[in-house]
Amino acid sequence: MEIKAAGNFLAIRSEDPGKYYLNGGFIIQWNGNYKLAGTVFQYDRKGDLEKLMAPGPTNESVWIQVILKRRELLTTLPLNPPTRNPTSSRT
Repeated sequence: MEIKAAGNFLAIRSEDPGKYYLNGGFIIQWNGNYKLAGTVFQYDRKGDLEKLMAPGPTNESVWIQVILKRRELLTTLPLNPPTRNPTSSRT
C-alpha cells in the first residue's frame, strides 16, 4: 500500500522475467480481482495510490515489483508470515 501518491505502479510477475500477471510489459491494468498462483489478488488504484492484497497461500513464487515512473518510492509492503495449522498434530 502506498502511503503517499508517487505515480509508480505495483506489478506481479512469475519466476519467468517475461511473464507478468499484473501490470508490467508496458501494460497497466484496471482495478479488480486477479486469480493467479493459487489465490486471488485484489488490486485497487485510486489516482496515484495503489493497494494490493491477497489472502494466500500461493502455490508458486511470485515477484512483487515496483515500476518506477518517478524517483520517489513511498511504498510499504507488509507481509504476513504463514501461520501454523491449529489442527496439526505436530508440536
